[in-house]
Amino acid sequence: MKAVITGKQKQPEVEYGKESFQPTMGLSEEEFQSLVQSTLIMIPHRTQEGLQAGLAQAMGVWGSLGATVATVMDNFGGFVEMTRGGMIRTFLDYCRDNPQIDKVVMIDSDESVPWDAPFRLAAWDVPVVSGVVCTYNDNRGVFACFTVKDEHGVARFPSYNFTKTIPGKGLIKVHSAGTGLICIKKTVIETMLDRGMQPFYIPEEQRLKASETGMLAWGEDIAFCRRCEELGFDIYVDLSVQAVHFKMMPITWPRAAMDFEIDPQEWCVSNKDYRHG
Repeated sequence: MKAVITGKQKQPEVEYGKESFQPTMGLSEEEFQSLVQSTLIMIPHRTQEGLQAGLAQAMGVWGSLGATVATVMDNFGGFVEMTRGGMIRTFLDYCRDNPQIDKVVMIDSDESVPWDAPFRLAAWDVPVVSGVVCTYNDNRGVFACFTVKDEHGVARFPSYNFTKTIPGKGLIKVHSAGTGLICIKKTVIETMLDRGMQPFYIPEEQRLKASETGMLAWGEDIAFCRRCEELGFDIYVDLSVQAVHFKMMPITWPRAAMDFEIDPQEWCVSNKDYRHG
């Protein structure tokens, strides 16, 4: 695991607007600067893949704002839980020398995000908050990488095939969230480690089931979310923070299917959508 941490740069003279999207641009310049200085942005990647151009451009903006960014090499060929574990170690090591850091934002290298995405997530100051990252498969079409409970209390991934529309803004509490674009407070990680938990380690019983069935029901993200649930840490999604996910083609929730008039607290996922096991 190799992490390259970009040091802070001098804060440029910037006139921050006050009319942009909540919550980041509602901060004063001093509040925004404090937010930037309290957040470590980490990007895991593989040598053969590199970074998406949009993400590389955003890194330039983050550097100009004085943010600290760590690019972390994945040396394990897809064993993501190991890479996440190395990221946690790097984050806590950095925090020991930089006590003002109290949250980490993880952004996968195959995404493009708005320049202010990490700060909009961090500004909520909740234990765990994710942006909206979508992916695709033949059965479900485009679906969002988080789960919410339907009208029957079953946790499901909202898909464009069935749920059709998602709110274009607002904060909602969710059952689980992917780790492709996520902000985690340091206290969450420290609490897990104090309880003898490895935040992203996939439980052995899930591995055994996978060896029998050929399907891994839990990834490292679901394992992390279940530990959050066990410890009482709520998980949220900021529906306004949208990533473009680059697979064979760029994937995001269709813009025409984002309704900015929907109250996120009244929005429901379809009970036809894929059930989270």
